[in-house]
Amino acid sequence: MKIFNLLLLLFLSNCKAQEVPGNIILTYQRTVFNPSENYIQFMFDSSKNSLLVNYKSAGLQKDININLTQEELKGIYAVYKEYNLPTEEINCLYNEDGTVLSKTKISFSKEWERISFQKCYQNDQDKNNFRSIEMQLLKIIKSKPEYKQTFPWEFETL
Repeated sequence: MKIFNLLLLLFLSNCKAQEVPGNIILTYQRTVFNPSENYIQFMFDSSKNSLLVNYKSAGLQKDININLTQEELKGIYAVYKEYNLPTEEINCLYNEDGTVLSKTKISFSKEWERISFQKCYQNDQDKNNFRSIEMQLLKIIKSKPEYKQTFPWEFETL
C-alpha cells in the first residue's frame, strides 16, 4: 500500500509539473545573416504585444502591435514542454560553407537573452521539434490582420 501511495504521489506531482501556467510570456528572436554584413531581425515579445522586423539591407524597420491570445500562447507552450528542448541551446541554420545563416530562440521568460553566443542544437530531433514550434508560432503571427496590413507583399499571389 505504501508503494501504491508513493507511485500515486509521484504521478500526481508529475501531472502538476506539466500544467500550463495561467499567464504565458513568449519571446521569439530570429536573426538571419548574409555575407555583406547585413541581417534581418524578427523579434516578438508577447508581454508587450510587440513585433519588430528589421531589414538592415533595405533600411526597413517595422514595429507593430500584435496580440496573441493566452489560448494561442498556451498551445505553443504545451508543444514546447512536450518536446522538452534544451533551454540553453538555440536553433541554427548553416550555409554550405559552414558559416551561420541564422540563429533563432523561443523562450518562455520575461527577459530577453542574447542569442549570439549560445550553443546550437546538435540533435536532429531537437532541430525538427524546434522548427515545428517555430512554424506554429509564425503561422499564428502571420494570420493576424496587423501583420497582413504591414507586410502585404508576403501574401501577394503571382
